[in-house]
Amino acid sequence: MDEEGKSRYEEFLEWKKQNIPSPPQPSRITVSEIAFSWPDMRGTFTLSLDGVALEDRFPLSYQMNGRVEFFPPLIHSPLCLPITVSAVELDRETSAAVQRAIDRIFPVIRAFGRHKGGKIVGYNSSLKSRVINRAEFEAMQAAIDSKELLVDEMVEKE
Repeated sequence: MDEEGKSRYEEFLEWKKQNIPSPPQPSRITVSEIAFSWPDMRGTFTLSLDGVALEDRFPLSYQMNGRVEFFPPLIHSPLCLPITVSAVELDRETSAAVQRAIDRIFPVIRAFGRHKGGKIVGYNSSLKSRVINRAEFEAMQAAIDSKELLVDEMVEKE
C-alpha cells in the first residue's frame, strides 16, 4: 500500500474508532421485533443488550445448511474508501448468545442436497418443501408473525 493509501486507511480506522459502537459485553441479550419474509426466507430483528435496544436492526436468513444465521448490520465507509464494516461490533460471546437465541426461535429445515427418496433441495426449492416438522414449523411461524416474540439468552463469560 502506498503512503496515500496508508494515510487514508489510518483515517478510516480513526473514523471507525469514533463512530462504530463496540458495546461492553452484556450479561443477557434479547431478540425481539422479528420481521420475517417467509417466501424470501429472510428478515430482520431488534437486538437488546441488557435491556437496551441497539439502534440498527440485524438481518437474518435461512442458509444452505437449513439453519437461520444472523449478520451484523453493515455500513459503507463515508470516506470514499471501498470498505464495508459492521455498524456495531459484538464480541464473540455476545454473538454466540444471539445465535443460540436465533436457533431456539427458528426450526431447522432441509439443507441443500439430495435427501431420502432422491429429493433434491436447492435454490429453487420452496420453503414449504424444505420443512421437516410441519407442526413445529407452523407453531414457530405463528409466534414470529405475532410480532410479540421475545427471546432472552444469557451471555456466557469466558
